[in-house]
Amino acid sequence: MLTANVRKWSLRVAAAAGALLLVTVGLFTWRAMNGPVSLGFLSPQIEAMINASLTGMRIRFDDSVIAWSEGRKLAHLQVRQLASFR
Repeated sequence: MLTANVRKWSLRVAAAAGALLLVTVGLFTWRAMNGPVSLGFLSPQIEAMINASLTGMRIRFDDSVIAWSEGRKLAHLQVRQLASFR
C-alpha cells in the first residue's frame, strides 16, 4: 500500500508531466499557425509508411512539414521535393 507521501509525489510528477505535455502541444500548435514546422526527423518513417501501402511504385521526398490552413482552420502534412519511381 502506498503511503501518503508517495501518493503526493506521484500526483505531482503526473501533474508536471501533464503540464509539460500541454505546453509542448500549445507551442507546436502556435508555431504551426505562424509558419510550417519541419518534421525532417520523421521524414524517413513517414516515407516508409507511405511506401508500405503503395504497389508498383515508390516515393521519395526530402522533407515533410506541418502547415496550417487558414481557410479551413486545420493543420495538414506537406512533403517537399517529391519524386516517384518504380
